[in-house]
Amino acid sequence: MRAMIVPLAHRTTQTMFDQIFEDLPIAMLVLRNQPTPQPSVAALPGYGLTPAESELAVAIAQGISPRDHADSRDVSIHTVRAQLKSVFAKTETRRQSQLAALILRH
Repeated sequence: MRAMIVPLAHRTTQTMFDQIFEDLPIAMLVLRNQPTPQPSVAALPGYGLTPAESELAVAIAQGISPRDHADSRDVSIHTVRAQLKSVFAKTETRRQSQLAALILRH
């Protein structure tokens, strides 16, 4: 989310803001919802990830736990942990948060 504060000038003709706030400075707060970067399988070219490792890396960047990823792919958690260990080695990361940051930067 992005916030922007825009000062509003008092005018010679009175507005409802002038009546409410009298001589106090007033401003308008504008909030904009920024698009969230979407992780992509193509975000890590050159790391030599297998398709399964790429899918796991993207799932991690989306906040999906290894167990949930294993359940959704109908594979054992041991398989996913082995893939995650390989992803960490190939990307030179040590934590899921580092991996997610790497993917979202690209």
